[in-house]
Amino acid sequence: MSPPLLYKSWRYDLDAEFLYLQFGIWERTEQVIPMSKIQAVAMKQGPIMRKYGLASLSVDTMGSNHAIPALPKNIAEQLRERIAQFAKIKEVEQ
Repeated sequence: MSPPLLYKSWRYDLDAEFLYLQFGIWERTEQVIPMSKIQAVAMKQGPIMRKYGLASLSVDTMGSNHAIPALPKNIAEQLRERIAQFAKIKEVEQ
């Protein structure tokens, strides 16, 4: 399976209560994540993704980790902020 096909199969949506994820070509997986269960959201960029202006989001809940791969960087930043706002996650200064 080629990477462009895999990434084109990803869908996400969110509202104040839930984050909806849908992915898969042959086997469709749908996940509904309550905002109240989200503990952390992070943006990740490796050297190749940075070269193409892409980033992935990692969403951590109490018992699992979810990812949204290969988003344009500006969209990943906006989505991270919206998820953090809806999940009431406070930014920690280091």
